[in-house]
Amino acid sequence: MQKKAIISFLVVLFVLSLGSRGEAFVPQTPHLLHLVIQKIKTPTGMVVYQTRQIAKVDGEGTGEDMADAVSERLSFAFPSALRSEISSKNGTAFTVQSGNRFVRVENGRVTATVRPIADFYTDPMLLRDYAMMAAHLDAVGIDTQKVTFQRLDGGVCFFVGKPAGGSDPESGFWVDKDTLFPVRYKVTRSGRTVDVRYHNWHRVSRTWYPMETSIQVDGQPFADIRVSRFELKPGFSADRFDVDGVLAAYPVQNGMAGEDEAREQIDGLDKEIDDFSKLFDQ
Repeated sequence: MQKKAIISFLVVLFVLSLGSRGEAFVPQTPHLLHLVIQKIKTPTGMVVYQTRQIAKVDGEGTGEDMADAVSERLSFAFPSALRSEISSKNGTAFTVQSGNRFVRVENGRVTATVRPIADFYTDPMLLRDYAMMAAHLDAVGIDTQKVTFQRLDGGVCFFVGKPAGGSDPESGFWVDKDTLFPVRYKVTRSGRTVDVRYHNWHRVSRTWYPMETSIQVDGQPFADIRVSRFELKPGFSADRFDVDGVLAAYPVQNGMAGEDEAREQIDGLDKEIDDFSKLFDQ
């Protein structure tokens, strides 16, 4: 009898284990984003050194090949401030993002006050606060009501967004189920789609950052980014991320669109690609 009881007990455990395997745990969006940020950690500050290659564009607006690489230095003050500094043969440029505010300065003049959608690729690395990231996903049109499983490049991911019934969703946020690293970020606005892939996450101390990022616009290459190294920083001067200070220090370029008009033109990526090409042309 004792032997039969032991066998029965083991059978029950086996059946229960099968049931638990059949119903895999799927976190809700806030919990998933909390797990992601818990994995990649949030230092006080970080500096990233990278090269960006912008796609050259043919007459129909599709990427043919990549332009020469240009060096960039990104300074992160988590969880919502970022400064990017760029230099090229044709001049210098820098951008400052602080919360929802943005300014771009090229060759000593303010050229934009609204962040272009192609710069959204930094969102998963900068917004290391789960509530802030969830609010941003909502703001860019990603449905955060439900998390599902999706296959991506042979792996399984947690997917935040509205499933598309077998086809590729118009927008969403993909997180690798095993590593909890963001691997894809896709946003569709005003008929334009920006699709970002993150690869080769690397660790310094306990903090993680993707060493390779690729960006497509409407299915065509827009930019490839390669990180040479990143360093943790104890903090930065607040002046580096002062949008009002930048606007007060630099004149506005003649012909720059006003902020209301710029918001309407935020998805004008053909012009954006042309602007990048002019700045980065070696």
